[in-house]
Amino acid sequence: MEKEFKLVAIGDSYTYINNDLPESGNRVKKGYLTRLIEKLPFKTKLINLGINGAAASNFLDVEIPKGDIYIVLLGTNDWFGSRELGSLSDFKEAKKGTVLGNLGDIIKRIHEVSPNGRIYLCNPVERGRFVYIFDYNNNAHDSSTPNKNGVYLSEFANKILECASFYDFVYPVNLHDETGFKSENAMKFFRIKEDGEIKDLPYPDFLSVHVDSNLKIYPYPIEAYGWAYDGLHPNDGGFEKIADVIFEVIKSTFTY
Repeated sequence: MEKEFKLVAIGDSYTYINNDLPESGNRVKKGYLTRLIEKLPFKTKLINLGINGAAASNFLDVEIPKGDIYIVLLGTNDWFGSRELGSLSDFKEAKKGTVLGNLGDIIKRIHEVSPNGRIYLCNPVERGRFVYIFDYNNNAHDSSTPNKNGVYLSEFANKILECASFYDFVYPVNLHDETGFKSENAMKFFRIKEDGEIKDLPYPDFLSVHVDSNLKIYPYPIEAYGWAYDGLHPNDGGFEKIADVIFEVIKSTFTY
């Protein structure tokens, strides 16, 4: 009988949406986890622990099941929420309270539950200007500008990657650099209605435009797609890029 490997995914909406495609307004047909499993050359059972809108702190009390492969993809909500990044020392000591310390705690608990499990720690990709499909009042700036603490998303990504190289049972997955996501390629344009006329503003012209919650049209029609469907969350093309990068790392490090 073919052996089945358990893949446990820990992450935010990027991970959560894999099992809740209606959250994307069904603009996404397959998440990165489904795409990844289709690429893997062995039978795989997915345990998706993704939490919509999660930061690393949301997983400090989550029970982690035993598995063979763990994918941890967090950081974008920590960055936007201006949470303290912390240091490599925080990560090593699993010192709760900072983003890196919280990630260190997650990694430590995974290793305690599954000492032989392979952990793939991913860093977050750049993000465009976000406007939630179901509520235009829920919107956020892109990653070309820093958070409230003056820190860029790229700084979070670089530090997470540095921490991922500390343990020999943790494998760094550099989604930030290797997928090619940029704030400027997330969406091609932003649709507005001005004086009764529909206009499509290109990047970066639309970044300073106020999001009108009373607007009857969604500012990101399908033809505005770059690598995201709402400025923040990847569309099918974006999720394929993420799956490809993770697959290449697993292929080179996981024996079965």
